[in-house]
Amino acid sequence: MKKFALLVAIATTMVSGRAMAQNVNLPSAGAINTEVQFNPFNDNEQFKLDGVKIRYFLTDKDAVRLKLGFEMNNKNTYSLENPGEDADDVTKALYNYCKDNGENKAKTGKFSIDLGYERHILTTGRLDLYAGVELGIETAWSNTNKVEGLCEKKEDNSLDFEKPSSYNFYTVETETKSTDGYFAFRAGIFTGLDFYLYKGLYVGTELGLNFNNKSFKDGEMTTTNNAPSIKNDERVTRKDITNNSSETSLKFEIVPTLRLGWSF
Repeated sequence: MKKFALLVAIATTMVSGRAMAQNVNLPSAGAINTEVQFNPFNDNEQFKLDGVKIRYFLTDKDAVRLKLGFEMNNKNTYSLENPGEDADDVTKALYNYCKDNGENKAKTGKFSIDLGYERHILTTGRLDLYAGVELGIETAWSNTNKVEGLCEKKEDNSLDFEKPSSYNFYTVETETKSTDGYFAFRAGIFTGLDFYLYKGLYVGTELGLNFNNKSFKDGEMTTTNNAPSIKNDERVTRKDITNNSSETSLKFEIVPTLRLGWSF
């Protein structure tokens, strides 16, 4: 990611230098801007696209904008202890099914939409300075699925407990929905700066005062216990998870993203 960021910086410098003698197309009435926002500075060294924005200029100075954000993550982990090559069959079976082994799946998602108005205060040379207001909503959801391998000794005392056949091996599956989910309303005032590199190509950044109110969603937990000792009609249990938590914030912030767009 560091190499990518360096290449972007070099390419931007080269384009900017070559474009000094070229005209740039600052936005005017009827112009449409499309841009993407991405974060080359995140800690996990992954390229992350944070959102897509469209602007429409009503006049040379006034524009409305629509910003969409979407995110989806899937993560699967699997654990299996190793008892060693010299272990007997019973020991291997117990490790394979009864030593906190299992599979964990986690799915999370996020969607946001923001509507705003911009007043372009200063448009000169390659610079476009503006200010505006924005309203938006955001929703997030999550779903986790955990499968555990377990075992229990059979009730028949005549069986030899030194053999794997003396044990019942089964799974317990737990599915949890929306424990990390939320719905948020946000509003803000902002100012931004676009720098046009070549014709309609520009980069930019924004800072602003943002209000955010977040309400967390209720969840649900479903557990399926496949133990032979449990009756079939009792194996599935459901539990509602009530979450009355909320979070409100008001702060100045600079959005840590690079905005890259085109005006046409």
